[in-house]
Amino acid sequence: MVEMAILMPLLAIILFGVIEFGIAFQRWQVVSAAAREGARSAVLADCDAGQAEAVINGVVNDFVSAAGITPGEVQVVIDNACGATGTRAQVSVEHAFQFSVLANFIPPLSDGMSLRGASVMRNE
Repeated sequence: MVEMAILMPLLAIILFGVIEFGIAFQRWQVVSAAAREGARSAVLADCDAGQAEAVINGVVNDFVSAAGITPGEVQVVIDNACGATGTRAQVSVEHAFQFSVLANFIPPLSDGMSLRGASVMRNE
């Protein structure tokens, strides 16, 4: 029983660490895929440059909300959407991930981590 009392907190921290880093990895994958979908909509040949930013933000917000991330928690940066043919368009998406359990035990994780995804595509 003494050994279990000593090791149980350590095992619990490791378990919650695996779970929370798994969630962070899943969120990073969502952010990266949302940036890719936003860049894809940014380079469509029939897009209107005046409404491109709203359309791209809508695509990114729909993608992240389908994955369980609140759209207000992501920041989208759009560069050269609906540009001339052959130029590059870039969409970057950033999400501030907060650890819920590990932050109580490991102080550097209390600030969370910034998950970023970016995609560059050529305008059609």
